[in-house]
Amino acid sequence: MRSLKEINESQILEYLDAADKNYRPYDPGRYLYVKFCQRDDFLSDEYIELLYIVLVAWGMNSRGAKLNGFDKFRSSLLNNKETIQNLREQDLRIESIDMDGKQEQLKELFTSLELMEGDRTSRFVTYSKTLHLLFPNLCVPMDRKYTLSFYTSNVPKALDRQFEKYWKIMKDMQSFAKEHAEALKQAVDNKESQKWDQNIPKVIDSILIGMKQ
Repeated sequence: MRSLKEINESQILEYLDAADKNYRPYDPGRYLYVKFCQRDDFLSDEYIELLYIVLVAWGMNSRGAKLNGFDKFRSSLLNNKETIQNLREQDLRIESIDMDGKQEQLKELFTSLELMEGDRTSRFVTYSKTLHLLFPNLCVPMDRKYTLSFYTSNVPKALDRQFEKYWKIMKDMQSFAKEHAEALKQAVDNKESQKWDQNIPKVIDSILIGMKQ
């Protein structure tokens, strides 16, 4: 598995600039994401509905991914409300927390939420994006084109091993966030002009995107 340790401070700025200029500048998914990040009615029906719509706009209801119908999706989140609320209320931040202390709670959500239709072999992308939307300051959204082309190797079929891969990537991303916290924070402070970068986890995602632009 590759590591973000390969990226230096000057490259951070270069990759963020490339992502801002070239990655879906007028995409409705970006507009909806910014609106979602501004909401403060956590786990209300309207909040969950917009979360669902953002996932659809991000392609999580097409190709190999198929979301459950909204009612079942909503029920699954609410059935896990205690765990979700507990993590959310702690305002956990990737650059400063004891990540290992949250592993079991995040694994519980990764393995117990019923967000996808049928017996899908890979939850990796859909679930990483959902965890990011639920915990935007903690969890990095991941995909195949950018994240998994950087952290090479296949996603395992077994669910517990999917989480194991997700967790190894998250740990590397946390090390990077701690080492470059100031540069990443500056990117978030500039979010009015660089719309995607609403939080540090999304900035890390933008860096990986910028590498391929």
